[in-house]
Amino acid sequence: MGRGEYVDRLRSDFKKTFKTTAGKHVLMHLYTHLGGHMTSYKQGCNGIDIAFNEGKRFGWLVIQEQLKNMDDIEARRLLAEHLAERRREEEM
Repeated sequence: MGRGEYVDRLRSDFKKTFKTTAGKHVLMHLYTHLGGHMTSYKQGCNGIDIAFNEGKRFGWLVIQEQLKNMDDIEARRLLAEHLAERRREEEM
């Protein structure tokens, strides 16, 4: 298998994995915990904090790159749906 075939297969596997309900749940967990929804800089951060946050965010960017169609607007829409579902479940 050549590199191009591997990359295509990997991208396809990412899409299959995160297309399921369980996959979307995990994807939104990663989005929030890897800092996909915010910048790496927060008020009062020092250089070490920023580097740490950027390292986490890089993990999200790798996932986002594999999903190609997952831009920030789509990720935020999915997060809103995820949070609404979570609230409904907690109310039960």
